Amino acid sequence: MLLLQASDPPCLVGTVKFRLGLFENPLVDPDYAQKTTNSSEHQQLALKVAQKSIVLLKNERNLLPLDLKKLKTIAVIGPNAADVHLGGYSRDPGPGNQISILDGIRKRAGDGVKVLYSEGCKITTGNQGWSAWYENKVTQPDPQTELESIRAAAAVARQADVAVVVVGENESTNREAWSEPSVRWLLSVIPSAMIFDDHDVLLTPMMSEPAVAAGIMEGRGATATYFWESGWVPFTILWNVTGQPAASVPTGFSSHGLPLAVQIVGRPNHESTLLSLAAQIEAERPWSDRPPPVAAI
Repeated sequence: MLLLQASDPPCLVGTVKFRLGLFENPLVDPDYAQKTTNSSEHQQLALKVAQKSIVLLKNERNLLPLDLKKLKTIAVIGPNAADVHLGGYSRDPGPGNQISILDGIRKRAGDGVKVLYSEGCKITTGNQGWSAWYENKVTQPDPQTELESIRAAAAVARQADVAVVVVGENESTNREAWSEPSVRWLLSVIPSAMIFDDHDVLLTPMMSEPAVAAGIMEGRGATATYFWESGWVPFTILWNVTGQPAASVPTGFSSHGLPLAVQIVGRPNHESTLLSLAAQIEAERPWSDRPPPVAAI
């Protein structure tokens, strides 16, 4: 028998969910969830969403899409290239269902194109890929020790006709409400979540301030950037932990032509309420025909 103290993290998380009334609502059907999760239909939908969400900011000399008939060597560079990054909202998809960007490029290139790889640098030490989400201790590598690896990556890139650079965050640098202090903070703000005792939907700003110019944190490093941008999303963290349905709904545009949004939060398992409200908001304030101009940022 495993005995937990009230101060242990599992008990703290359970307390948060209990005070929000999540144990009083019907749970999902586990058999149905197992049957539909990662089904062929859902995989096709996820692929379609991913394809339509790609944003191409620049395409000098019509480099993309790559023409494999004109290439002999492709260099894949970057700390996020060789591992599968699922974030904190997906679990292990199982053997054979994990394809990294490096693996995907190798498969697509086939035998006719040589694919080179170099990590370049590490974002964090320890486990890499989706499993790093479950590590409590997060440390960054010493920048001095990374110089040799960066030089090696540059050398690999010079050997190729084109380089694909895979960078960004990893699971260890995007961890809202992970630590014990964060859970204790959530317990302190639970009274504000009791609004659902008398209301169907909570409406908040999506972000604490409008979007800023692109590149404003250029060269500042991953950690500094993360802590800086965390101040933008104070309204979203709570619902990431409780699992309550929440959605970002576009509602208009700033004076610079950038989209603005609100967050709507519902009671547990009341996704239909949010979807209905989101549709009504969009009907009143349509936005799909007004993509923001690139020049606005």
